[in-house]
Amino acid sequence: MNKDQMIISQLLEENLEQARLLGMSAEREAALQAKIDQIQQIKSASGIEAMVCLDIMVRQERGFKKYGTTVAENPLTLKQWLQHAYEECLDQAIYLKRAIEENDKVIKETAKKCAEIADIAEPYKADDLIRKHFGVE
Repeated sequence: MNKDQMIISQLLEENLEQARLLGMSAEREAALQAKIDQIQQIKSASGIEAMVCLDIMVRQERGFKKYGTTVAENPLTLKQWLQHAYEECLDQAIYLKRAIEENDKVIKETAKKCAEIADIAEPYKADDLIRKHFGVE
């Protein structure tokens, strides 16, 4: 479990206590408790899948804090959900293109450095060194 996920786990537990004091609905309390229970189970799991599950829980809690509702409870129309998904895909395409450009730049820089090293090493080819060492021309 990474640092952010540990913090979210602690925050969920604190929020649950505070929410109980403030008179949270039984449904919301049950939902928070279920998240805490899931995090406790996932803490002991390993691998990428467990990390993704925790990331989803973190994202869900942030969304609830920001919007005051869950995705399931959100009254958007299907068209609005599709529009949101479409916009997220556009953002993803932008992020991917930027990463591709950065990767291409690194590859070009690396190839250039390799070429420079090869130029420097050219006079010192291994077979030439062997020939010189054994006196073979």
